[in-house]
Amino acid sequence: ATFLPTITFTPSVTYSGADKRPGASISATRLHTSPVINGDLSDWSQSIYAANTVIYGGENHVSEADLSANVMVGWDANYLYIGAKVKDDAYVQNSTGSKLYKGDSIEVMLDKNISGDYYYDVLSPDDYQLGVSPGNPNVGNHPEAYLWYPVAIRGWVPQVQVAVIGTGDGYQVELAIPWNMYNVIPYSGQHFGFAFSVSDNDLAGQ
Repeated sequence: ATFLPTITFTPSVTYSGADKRPGASISATRLHTSPVINGDLSDWSQSIYAANTVIYGGENHVSEADLSANVMVGWDANYLYIGAKVKDDAYVQNSTGSKLYKGDSIEVMLDKNISGDYYYDVLSPDDYQLGVSPGNPNVGNHPEAYLWYPVAIRGWVPQVQVAVIGTGDGYQVELAIPWNMYNVIPYSGQHFGFAFSVSDNDLAGQ
């Protein structure tokens, strides 16, 4: 489940901390040939990272076949690319827009300034919370991307390219997220706060 921010962030004190957080890191590969955004991951050769740690709702999680994912990340001058293979034994997505987190979906979080807000426990204006629906009601049927945060630019983001194909045990998704959505000019060696997660709804009609 994704919890929408309810606190309006009003910075009054500037804190400064480390430029990296502890825990696993993902390295995005600089791509000289961009992938074709069609849901087919056969043209990806980047490092594969597992997304299989249950963060919320563990009492409902049966196995990796119930919900888990592998993710790859790349970039070029124009886009941040994400390719993921999601295992999900029952696809349920009846929601859209700001409510798409209520169904099977993906979330990508990016923090542009880790050091500046290292000690904050709420989202700040340089944090981007992007949700992606693989399709409603079926995989590949009108996939969409919606930005919850920053609030000032909240809404649908049709400039995010989304392509999804179904597999026998879930789905594959490719994203091309334009750097200008983040107001970032990319270069090698940059470090961002980053989180990739998948949400699961196994209750058809709910």
